[in-house]
Amino acid sequence: HALKNTIPLFIMYLPVIWLAASVWGYALSKLEDTGLIGKATPQPLITLLECGGDPRALGLLALFAVVLVPVVEELIFRGCLYRFLKSQSSILPAQIISGAIFSLIHANLFSFLPLVIVGILLARVYEKSGSILTPICFHALFNGFNLIMLFLKTISQVDIQ
Repeated sequence: HALKNTIPLFIMYLPVIWLAASVWGYALSKLEDTGLIGKATPQPLITLLECGGDPRALGLLALFAVVLVPVVEELIFRGCLYRFLKSQSSILPAQIISGAIFSLIHANLFSFLPLVIVGILLARVYEKSGSILTPICFHALFNGFNLIMLFLKTISQVDIQ
């Protein structure tokens, strides 16, 4: 039931995430061109998946990314951190702060702004649904979608930004 309700939300928010990623990628490239920052690199897991390897190991990584990580991160960030922040402030600041912290723990400049947006959206869908299952499903869809895009990029040799 939660997954069925989450799919339309994910589809609705996907353009927002894509726009944030595009704007952020453009801004980073301009900062790189001016020499203000070094080259932004993808997360190590992304690089590992791009390089390939043992299909069983990659399958296990994908399973963790789509099942285990969304459960653990959503329990921590929406179930605990967001709820705490919301008890100390209003909803919007709690969503923004929890989204920023969610992004910061991924420790990657390349994905910072898109993950802030994703973190805010995860808090919003949690708030609207009242169930932790909704952001877990949304997070799983997000990670699964990114893995599919990464796989398509890898097999096609096309740079998908």
